Amino acid sequence: MVKREQPTLLTWHSHRAGDEVLQNALQSLAQEHKVYIRRVLYLIQPQHKNLAKPKIAADIEFNKLILPIDDPTAHLEIYEAVRDKVLPKIINYLPLHINISPGTPAMHTVWLILHAGGAFPNNTILWSSQYDHKTKITRIDRMNFPINTYLAEIRLQASKQPEIAQYDAEYRSPARQNSLLQLSRYARLLGAPLLIIGERGIGKTRLVETHVTRLKQKKKLITVACGTLDSDSGLAESMLFGHIKGAFTGANKDRAGLLKEADGGILFLDEIQDLPKPLQRKLVRIFQDRKHRYRPVGSDKEQETDIEIVCASNRPLDELRKILDADLFDRLSHLIIEIPPLRDCREDLE
Repeated sequence: MVKREQPTLLTWHSHRAGDEVLQNALQSLAQEHKVYIRRVLYLIQPQHKNLAKPKIAADIEFNKLILPIDDPTAHLEIYEAVRDKVLPKIINYLPLHINISPGTPAMHTVWLILHAGGAFPNNTILWSSQYDHKTKITRIDRMNFPINTYLAEIRLQASKQPEIAQYDAEYRSPARQNSLLQLSRYARLLGAPLLIIGERGIGKTRLVETHVTRLKQKKKLITVACGTLDSDSGLAESMLFGHIKGAFTGANKDRAGLLKEADGGILFLDEIQDLPKPLQRKLVRIFQDRKHRYRPVGSDKEQETDIEIVCASNRPLDELRKILDADLFDRLSHLIIEIPPLRDCREDLE
């Protein structure tokens, strides 16, 4: 196993002046920025496979990685090659520094696209090297610009919590790409209920747990499996709205209820089509009132809860419209995300 504390430089081979570009970059990093590279991961095309180790310090480890690319100006081809061949390897090359300048303009762009998507390990540093032909001096500058794409946010949080199973955020299929992009826009609209439609087993719950919570910037998530709520509306109402002591036989103490428990976070109503009918009517006001006011069972005093509401269903939208109370459906169906099944996204099975 390669020691992680050794700084690594990841860069493309420069076709015209590869040795000189690499040597100058290493020298400038050390002299100008006090970054002492101990390993180089050098990306080359097949025609350069017999390339000898450049004239760099003997104690710097040099590793070549051949990437077969037919067209060095084709952004997608370069992106897929780096994504599939390079990204799985760089976990063993930390801390990571990337010189984005060598190579074609398309290669430069791909580094930035991957950076904006959060594809590199946390704390990766990007550099841009420039050679002045008049002064014969190479300057290398750190690239500083913030990124805030939804994909970057998701990947950053995933790297911080590797023990949690993640819903893959990057797809090849246009259908799922569009769904995730739409989710990234809708989930940021605070105060508006979000409805996620998708077949059973497609990963709606994982999507909410790993993506929606981050996009809404809420750590607390209270999940209600609507199918498990007792058909007895009284007990189900107590579970959701809470009750006060003495509200009914057996109510020996106050109960906060799931609405209050979700205060400051997200209330996730999973498989909302299974919600008991009496509760559907009682939830209408929660959906339409921005303060989410309600009364616990047995109480004559209103309470408020600061929540984001997310619903999910495995039923098609037209079918869900017929199942739910008309007023409830009207209030939860403004922001709808439909996650397509894998059979319609063959590219994601490759």
